[in-house]
Amino acid sequence: MLTIRNEQMEVLNNALRREYVQRVAAIFARRYPQKFTGGTEQAASFVESNIPKALKYGIASELHVATFLNFLILHGEDFESRPECAWAVDILNSREGTGDDRVEWLETRLQTLNAINGTPAKG
Repeated sequence: MLTIRNEQMEVLNNALRREYVQRVAAIFARRYPQKFTGGTEQAASFVESNIPKALKYGIASELHVATFLNFLILHGEDFESRPECAWAVDILNSREGTGDDRVEWLETRLQTLNAINGTPAKG
């Protein structure tokens, strides 16, 4: 039987997190060069510092965390305190579904709003 000690698991988890942060940061740095003028390093700092905010809302999967982080890029890291984003906070704080479900609802709402306003979807 294979036994993995807690210390070994922590090292593995940290390595996986660093790899995820770098992967997402590289995408964001390419997609939003005006926001991340410092390149991948600046984008990695953004990703790392905002993962706890995603976890606060119960967002767990890599895809949904990245989707949430993309929302933050487009609508601001301070979206929670802005009245025009109250609808997003309501969705994220909903007791229905999982955090990942709520991110999908957030994306659907954004697409609907963009369609109504005649603006192309961002992201």
